[in-house]
Amino acid sequence: MKHKILWSLIGIMVVLTLVLAACASPPNGNGNGEEEPPPPTEEPQYGGTITYAVVLRYEDERGFDPLTWYNIDMLSLIFDKYYTVPWEKGPAGTGELELNLPWYPRSIYRGELLESFEVVDLYTVKYRLREGIHYWNKAPVNGRELTVDDIMWNWLRDAFHERAGSYLRADPAASMSFWTHYLEEIENGDQPEQPLIDFLAGMREVTLQLEEYYPGLEDMMRSKFADSYALVGDAGYDIDDMALLTTYLRKIDDYNFEAHAARCGRELWAFINGIWPTPREVTEEDEFRNWETVVGTGPWMPVSYDAAAEVTFERNPDYWQYDPVHPENQLPYADELVIQVIGDESTYYAALEIAQLDIGSVEWYKVDYFQENYPDILYKQRINEWTHCIFVRNDIRPFNDIRVRHACMLAIDHQAIMDHYHGFAQLHCWPEQEWATEVYTPFDELPMDIQALYGYDPDRARELLAEAGYPDGFQTEMTVSTSSEDIESCRIVRDYLAAVGIDVEMLTPDFETYVTNLYVRNYLEMISCLWANNFPGDAMNWAEGGVLNSIWNFGKVVDDQAYATNLATACMEEDGEYYAAIKADNVRRLGMMYQLLVPTPVSSTFWWPWLKNYHGEPYALLPYYDSDWGKICKYLWIDQDLKDDMT
Repeated sequence: MKHKILWSLIGIMVVLTLVLAACASPPNGNGNGEEEPPPPTEEPQYGGTITYAVVLRYEDERGFDPLTWYNIDMLSLIFDKYYTVPWEKGPAGTGELELNLPWYPRSIYRGELLESFEVVDLYTVKYRLREGIHYWNKAPVNGRELTVDDIMWNWLRDAFHERAGSYLRADPAASMSFWTHYLEEIENGDQPEQPLIDFLAGMREVTLQLEEYYPGLEDMMRSKFADSYALVGDAGYDIDDMALLTTYLRKIDDYNFEAHAARCGRELWAFINGIWPTPREVTEEDEFRNWETVVGTGPWMPVSYDAAAEVTFERNPDYWQYDPVHPENQLPYADELVIQVIGDESTYYAALEIAQLDIGSVEWYKVDYFQENYPDILYKQRINEWTHCIFVRNDIRPFNDIRVRHACMLAIDHQAIMDHYHGFAQLHCWPEQEWATEVYTPFDELPMDIQALYGYDPDRARELLAEAGYPDGFQTEMTVSTSSEDIESCRIVRDYLAAVGIDVEMLTPDFETYVTNLYVRNYLEMISCLWANNFPGDAMNWAEGGVLNSIWNFGKVVDDQAYATNLATACMEEDGEYYAAIKADNVRRLGMMYQLLVPTPVSSTFWWPWLKNYHGEPYALLPYYDSDWGKICKYLWIDQDLKDDMT
C-alpha cells in the first residue's frame, strides 16, 4: 500500500518530509542558525500565486489517471482524502502536534471526505461520507454530489482494471496465497472459523450489489481466480453465487458504507485511502487521462498542463472546505497554484534563489550556501523517512548467502561516508526510522554483531567471502539511477567493495529503464534506490517478506518469520503488543542484512517569508498513503506586500 519514491534527479521534490534534529543544522531559523519563536497569528489574505517545483517522470503517463500510482502528486490536488491529521492541532492552530511526521496512530486522524469512521472490530469498519461535497461545476458532472456510489465504483475499478498499480489490485496469485495460509491457520486452530463463515455469508449478499457496479464480476472472478475457488470449495465452504474477494466494501446508503475483511486486519480502517473517487461519467469516457476533462472535488482545478515545463491550477471557487483555524474562511487562499517542472539542478537552485519558487527542497551540500547567502529565507530540516538501500538478489548466488551480504557491509567504511555528508546523514535508519520510537531500536542497543556490520573491517570481509566460496571475490553489476547523488554515493561503495575483491560494474540506464528494472526486478544482482520506510512494519511487510508478492520487495526476499509476524500483528488490538512484536522482528531481520544499508543523506526545506501559515509541515496529513506537499497548499497564503518589498 506504499508508493516507494526513488532517487529524484536532483532532489527538488518538495513532496518529502521535513526534519531530523540530530543532523547538523538547527530545526528552524533565519540564516544565522538561531531558533526562532513562532510568529504571532496573522489574518490570512486571499489572492496571489504559490509556486513550487517537482520532477515529473514519464511524460506520457504522468497526469491524473488514478490507475497510475505516480500520479499521486496531481490527484491529491484535485481530490480530497478520506482522513487527515487535524490541521487545527498543528503549528497553525493549538500546537498540540508538530505535524512533522509521515505517520501517526489511528487515534490522531479525523475525517476529511469522511464525516466519521468507526472500527467495529478487526473485521469491520463503518464509514460515513460527509454530505454536501460536490464535484466541480463542469460538464458532464455539472456539480453533482459525491456519494458512496463513486467510491464503490472506483474501488472495483482499482481492483480489476488491467492497468491498476496499487495495493488495491486483486491478484490471483496473492488471492491463492491468502486463502492457502488462512485456511491452514483455521485448520490448525490459530484463527477462529466463525469470522470466515460470517464473511462469506456477507460476501454472497453483497455480490449482487457489486454486480451493479461491475457487471459480470462473479463470472470474471470464477475464471480468473479459479484456483482460489477450488481451494476454498474443497475445504468445505459454500461459495456459490459469490465473488470470492478477501476484503470488500458494502454500500448502506448514499453516505454510509462498510469495509469487511475475511481475516482480522488491524489496519483495515485505512483500506479505502487508496481510492480516488473519480466521477464515473468522466472516467469511462477517457479513463481520466485528459487533464482538460478531469473533474474533482478538491481545492485546485487545472488550467494548463505541460509535463515537461509547468502545471497551473486555479482556485476552486465552490470548494466545500473551510479553514479549521479560521472557520469563517473558505479554502484555499491563493488564487493560483503553479508547479514548475525543472530537470536541471543549477536551474532549480537559481529559481529558488531569485524567488521564482516560494519553497524548495535543498540537498545537504547546498544547505550552508543558502544559510550564508540568503539570511532572510526560512528553513527546516527534514524528518528522514528514506533509507539508501542497495538491494541485492537474495534469490540467486552470490547474495543468497548471508556471509556475502555481511562481507559487503564490513567492506564499507560507513563512518567515512557519514563524514562525506558533513553530518547531514543518518547511519542507522532501517528497517525503521529514529522518530518511530515505538518500533525503533537505537544503534547502541542493537546486538554487538549487528553494530559491527556498520563498522569497517575489510579483513573480516575477505574471510567471510572465502568461507562463502569466493576467496578471490567475484564480479557483479549494480544498477544506479540517473541521480548525481546516487551515482556519487554508489561510486564510493563500489571502491570499497573493490578493495576486498568484489568488482562492481555500475550501470546507469535512463530513468524509465531504471524504474522498470527495479519494479520488475530484472536487474542482474544489485540495484540502488531510496526506499520510503515511513510507518511501523513498513519495511518488514513490503520489502522483507511480510506481504507475499509485494511489488516493493526489490531484493526478492522470502522470510517466513516476517510473514508470520505480519499475520500475527494484524490481529493484535493492543498497541503495546503490536509494536513490541514488530520491534523484535525488526532486529532479527536487520541481522539478516537482506540489502546493503548505506548512510542516508538528509536535506532541508527552505521557504521565503511571504509564504504564510507554513511551518515546515510535510504531507503528514494522510494515513498510510504517500502524497505530495501540495496537499497542504490550500491552507497557505501569500503576503503580497511583503513579497513585493523583498523582491
